[in-house]
Amino acid sequence: AENNAPKRKDDGISTVIINEKRLKKTSKFQLSEIPYPYRSREEYERAIAGNIGQEWNTIHGTKEMSRPAVMVRAGKIIQPITTKAKSKANKQRRAPAKF
Repeated sequence: AENNAPKRKDDGISTVIINEKRLKKTSKFQLSEIPYPYRSREEYERAIAGNIGQEWNTIHGTKEMSRPAVMVRAGKIIQPITTKAKSKANKQRRAPAKF
């Protein structure tokens, strides 16, 4: 009866137990499709795996990678975006990560 059971990922490893159940809590953090500038899952994962800290990059590179998309002075009222500004913002996208 044991031969018909599906093979587990942790078979043959005595000190490891791998949970093969789907975690509902983590599913909301998973992407359903690959973001725009990337063409494959591997390319996207390689881009986000890169480190951002000053230990691995130049000061200029660190500032560029960690800068906010929108900069506003503290206390300034932000008006809702218009369709004209939205189409202009889509044209001025940040360049994809270079390898």
